[in-house]
Amino acid sequence: MNEMMENKYPYDNWKSITESDFVTLFIKTWFAFVSTLREMYPAEIPYYQATGDSRYISPYKREFSQNIAYRLNYTDIKYHLYEVYKHGMKIIADRYPRFIVDDFYSLNLSFKETASEEFSLEGGFSGKFVCTVKCASAETLTAIIMCTDKSYRTKVDKGYVPIGVSVDYSAILMAIVQEIEDRQFVLTEASLIERFYEKLFDAISDAFFSEINNAKSSIPEKGNKRFLKVFDAMLAFCARALNAMKASCLNAQFGAEHKLLSQMPITNFLQSIEDGEEMTLADKEKAYLWFISFVYRLRNALFHEIIDPLNDEWQVIFKNSYHVLKQVVDQNIWRLKQLKLLPLASQAAAEEDYNREPPPDIDWPADEEAKFTWFHSEMLKLNKDGARVLLKGKIDFAEHHYETECTVRWNESLSETAIKNASITSVVDSQEKELAAAI
Repeated sequence: MNEMMENKYPYDNWKSITESDFVTLFIKTWFAFVSTLREMYPAEIPYYQATGDSRYISPYKREFSQNIAYRLNYTDIKYHLYEVYKHGMKIIADRYPRFIVDDFYSLNLSFKETASEEFSLEGGFSGKFVCTVKCASAETLTAIIMCTDKSYRTKVDKGYVPIGVSVDYSAILMAIVQEIEDRQFVLTEASLIERFYEKLFDAISDAFFSEINNAKSSIPEKGNKRFLKVFDAMLAFCARALNAMKASCLNAQFGAEHKLLSQMPITNFLQSIEDGEEMTLADKEKAYLWFISFVYRLRNALFHEIIDPLNDEWQVIFKNSYHVLKQVVDQNIWRLKQLKLLPLASQAAAEEDYNREPPPDIDWPADEEAKFTWFHSEMLKLNKDGARVLLKGKIDFAEHHYETECTVRWNESLSETAIKNASITSVVDSQEKELAAAI
C-alpha cells in the first residue's frame, strides 16, 4: 500500500527535486557521456540523425580496455560501484525480475566440459566412459555419454550409441525468475547461480538415468547378466562426472569459460569488495564494462519508464552511478583533448628535433630559418604505453626543398618525445624543372 501511495503521483516528486538531486546530476552526466562518445565515434551516426545511444556504446566498450581503463582510479570508485551493484540487484529483483539475468549474469554459449573414466568389469568388459556436456544454443544444453567397450557397440541399439540427452536451460532460468517474482526465492549474488546449477545438473542426471535405463532394458537379461553391469557402472560414472562438472561450475576460482552461467563482472563481486580483496586489472576492466552496460539500462529506465525519483533505492543507485560515470566522462574528455593537442605538439617536437640535429647528407642552411608545412598528422596510438603520431610534411628553404615523414613517440606520461623512422627527400621546385627542361 505504501508503494502505491509513493508512486501515485511521481510528477510531484519530480517537480520537488528539479533543481538539486542526484537523479538530475546523473541525467546531465549521461548527456555529457554521450556527447564524448559522439566525438569519439563521429562515423557511427551523423549528428543530424536522431538515434539511440547503443550505437556509440558498442564500439566504446570494444576499445575501453585499451583507450580508457588505464586512466581510471578504481580505488576511488569501487565503493560507488559496490552500492550501484548491491542496490541495483535488489531493486531489479524486487520490481523487474525478468531483467535480473541480463543485468547481472552472462551465458557462455561456448561452454563445453568433458569427463572420462576407465572401467574393467567381470566378463572381460572394459574400456572408457566419456561424458561431454556442451551448450548447443541460446536455450539448450546437450549431454552425451560414450562407452568404448566393443561389446557395447555391437549389443546395444544404435539409438543408444552414444547416449545423448538435451536440456532446456532457458526454461530453468525462467522458472527461477518466476520464483523470484513470486517471492519464493530470496536472491543474493551467489544464490541464483547455486540454484541454477542445482536444477540444471538434476535435469541432466534425470535425463541420463532415464536413457541409460531404457538402453539397459532393451537388452535381454538372458545371457547378458554380466554385460548388463556395464549400465550400472555407467550410471555410477554419470553421477560422478556430473557432480565434478557441477563443482567446477560453482568454483569461484574457475573462470567464466568453464561455466555456462556466471556472475558479472566476476563471481562474488560484492563479497570480494567487502573482504577487501585486490582485483586484477582484467577484473577491474570487467567491473567498468558491467557498469557501462548497467548504466545504459538505468538511462532507459529513466527515459522510458515511470520511476519515483524520491525512492530511497533509486536515489542510492543514481547517486553512486553519477560518481562513477563522472570519472569515466572526465577521462573521455582528457582523451579527446589529447587527440587534438598531441598532433600539434608532435609537429613542434619534430621541428625542434630537425633544427637541433639536421638530417645528415642534405643541405641545411645554418643561417636560414626552415619553413615547415605539415599536411598530414595521424594519431597511431594513445594508451598506457604512451602515444605515437605519424607526420608528413614539407621543409622549405630559399634554395632547398624537402619532403619528410617521421613518427613522434611520446612516453607514458606524455612528457618526453623521440623521433623515429625519419626520412627526408629532396624536391626540385617547378622553376628548376623548367630551367632543366630548357637546357
